[in-house]
Amino acid sequence: MARIKEFDQDKALVQALDLFWEQGYEHTSVQDLVNHLGIGRGSMYNAFGDKRSLFLAALDHYLKYGVARVRSILEAEPAPKAMERLFEGFIDEIVNDERQRGCFVVNLNTELAPRDPDVAARLKANQQEIIELFRQTMNSAQKQGAVPTTKDTLALAEFFYNTLVGMRVAARNNPDRETLKRIVKTALSTLNN
Repeated sequence: MARIKEFDQDKALVQALDLFWEQGYEHTSVQDLVNHLGIGRGSMYNAFGDKRSLFLAALDHYLKYGVARVRSILEAEPAPKAMERLFEGFIDEIVNDERQRGCFVVNLNTELAPRDPDVAARLKANQQEIIELFRQTMNSAQKQGAVPTTKDTLALAEFFYNTLVGMRVAARNNPDRETLKRIVKTALSTLNN
């Protein structure tokens, strides 16, 4: 009996994500995945199930990593400096993406979420989680006196989330660092009196 080739499942999830991100879910075939991952169909099916199951696992992996990354940046220093660092990091990511793939989450919101309740639910939960992290950051900033207590922290959190998404959409065709920096400067100015 042939021995099943072992492989790193986390690495395979990242590789699958890369392909789904590059080509979109609909345009990625099982054969594309097998070729890209460098594993046999049997190994892929045994580890992840079908294409959809692999996609959902890759999406969950990506969303979990994204939330952890945002949390670590926001917890590293007090707001509003933490928000500035977060946006600076996203600007670097956007400008340095030579493939100009856009934001994976934004892409999915237009490609799959309107007709796939499982994807829509995951993206909605992720959005709420990020907004909650932003709200907690704004609450901390208010306690430190860095943001006026008259500001609605939930509204600020929602505004910053949508600013981030909007930057990623706008930068898809024109990833200009100076434009993005002006957007961030304007957004952060909402924290002042």
